[in-house]
Amino acid sequence: TEEQKLQDLLNQGIACIESNELPEALEAFDLVLEHPYVNDELMAEALFRRASLKVRLHRYADAIEDAERLCNLCPSSERGPLLCGLAHTGLFNLQAATSSFHSALSLR
Repeated sequence: TEEQKLQDLLNQGIACIESNELPEALEAFDLVLEHPYVNDELMAEALFRRASLKVRLHRYADAIEDAERLCNLCPSSERGPLLCGLAHTGLFNLQAATSSFHSALSLR
């Protein structure tokens, strides 16, 4: 099924991270997120993984975009605000980072 193909792509991206094939991991997550019929659960996981990877690659502004999408998709999850906080810290925007971390803590 399409859902299984998307889950396989997500797992491929995770495996690429574990083997330090970071561009390939980004590509796998991109493919999941670009699919027209991706469900919310897979989208949330792909956004989380891609934003985390973008933080690792010091692509903080891009990570914030994904983290904010995750916040909108899953407003009761602390994962989006935590990633926003990490990315804002990377940009030395400490006021925004502190606000994001407080939001994450309030969701726990």
